[in-house]
Amino acid sequence: MENSIVSFWGRTEEGRPAKGTVRYFIEYRGGGDDRTTDPNEITIDLSEYTRSRTRALMNILPLMGAGKHWVRVFLKQENQDDWDLVASVPYHVEFKPEGGSK
Repeated sequence: MENSIVSFWGRTEEGRPAKGTVRYFIEYRGGGDDRTTDPNEITIDLSEYTRSRTRALMNILPLMGAGKHWVRVFLKQENQDDWDLVASVPYHVEFKPEGGSK
């Protein structure tokens, strides 16, 4: 199963070009079994245009378990050493027994 992550990026200062790297992954915390998927990275180049939209596909199988998961998105701007958390989107995974009823 694939999961699409769509993001929209824009310059903080309209007249100042910017570049950076986006890192995203899925995090699961359940019953002491904390896990993350391998991180993916995308380069964002706002040197020519003031805005950019990205779409990334992530394979979320095998699922890490029932419960709450998060898509975590970090940004490291050019000439910066630190990664900043810029988005954290929760979603809940639930398994239903065969037959479709709880």
